[in-house]
Amino acid sequence: MITEIPNEFEFVIIGGGTAGALAFYYLSQFAPEKTLLIEKKPKDLRYHSAKIIVGHAKQYLHGNLSLRANPKEDGDDIFLRDIDSICNSSRNAEGPMFGKEEFGKPYGKVIDEQNFIRWHIRKAANNGAQVLWGTEVLDINESDTFSKRVKIIQRNEENGEKGDQKEKMKKVSGKDVELKTNLVFLATGSHDESLLRSLGFPIPYSLNQIVATFYADPHFIDSCYKTDYFYHLHPRMSTRGPLQMTKGSDFFNMILVSEESHEKMVEKFMRIIKKYDYVQPLFQEVKNPPSSFDPATIIRKKVWKDPISRFYDDHIILLGETTGLVTECYYEGLLGCFLTSRVATDLVKSLYKNQKSYSAKNLQDYDHKIRKELLQNFHISQKASEDMFLGQRDDQFKIWDAYIKAINKDKRVRRNIWIAWQDTKIKDYNLKNDEYCGERIYFSLPMITRMKLTPLFLKMKFSD
Repeated sequence: MITEIPNEFEFVIIGGGTAGALAFYYLSQFAPEKTLLIEKKPKDLRYHSAKIIVGHAKQYLHGNLSLRANPKEDGDDIFLRDIDSICNSSRNAEGPMFGKEEFGKPYGKVIDEQNFIRWHIRKAANNGAQVLWGTEVLDINESDTFSKRVKIIQRNEENGEKGDQKEKMKKVSGKDVELKTNLVFLATGSHDESLLRSLGFPIPYSLNQIVATFYADPHFIDSCYKTDYFYHLHPRMSTRGPLQMTKGSDFFNMILVSEESHEKMVEKFMRIIKKYDYVQPLFQEVKNPPSSFDPATIIRKKVWKDPISRFYDDHIILLGETTGLVTECYYEGLLGCFLTSRVATDLVKSLYKNQKSYSAKNLQDYDHKIRKELLQNFHISQKASEDMFLGQRDDQFKIWDAYIKAINKDKRVRRNIWIAWQDTKIKDYNLKNDEYCGERIYFSLPMITRMKLTPLFLKMKFSD
């Protein structure tokens, strides 16, 4: 119960998703008794969520997690399979690609996101950090300096800092108690717009997403489709996002992204799984076939995307999707989760050990490093992909079909895609690779369409 824990912590993390769980784990390495995680969902809420860790994201993940969690110790497998093959497809064409076979290394790995989250929370709790499940945060506001914190400021004075320095502090108010903390990590993703707004942060642009899970024998999951992941664009499904499939172990997820309401998306999705020929091979041996699939089991979410103007304030750090760091075209969220949790806790560890405050001035390096690492060339590449493939123009899907044609015809296009998944130097991501792919798309278009879209391609070629 909430009343059984102390009411003062150095660090309070709000949100127990991927970014929050990682930050909780990292903080527990050096300040476990002073770290608290608050999660709105109950502890026993479980669902299967297959997420992809690509090479450029994995570089920001710690090395303490083995490739497969020990069942005797942890109970649940985390890493489910390699992503050996991916497929970009449309109603007219498909372009399968095989990373390991053609370029010697898979595109990434599939994790069960829920098991990944639980592993990190469990390890942090074993270190002595504390968790509050099923707890809602109603408000975060300013508070006076507490005696416990005054003692820390006095030690700072011994290290040469001004004795009259005043520390702003935060308090997290619940229904029954008030928790006091020196630093709030806000990792609620798109689940708490009101909390983010109340703190004066802008709200990222959002689209709606639905996630459905289908279960089958692992052998069938391995053989039911020739690729481990597909990204499918179809104008009658959505002009703002894909229909995606990701294989797990004994399950696979299907995801649809759109600007329509969740209700309309669920209705459309049910028609897709029952009638759309392209996906029917997936359902031949599933245990919950489309004919009896319960739409109430579909998870309805938002996707917050487009980075907001700042990721921190006095004694507040935003993590993961809360920042809007979801890649524009492919909706990759783990990259932002891994990067923000790692950079934030590295900085905070230094401030904590050197007894420095968590003021906005001292936290600004977090924001600067994230932007320097992620929001330069790599971000330009993602924005260009979104504009080209999801630009809501009449010829949008002719461009996508031309892309698939280029994939099938040109090994260098396939290699550049593989590099985009694998490249660990995203700060210096080579935009020449995108330029080459853009040229191949351009020359794969029908002549009339090519002439019409020449200004668009020239703009992308010469833009920064």
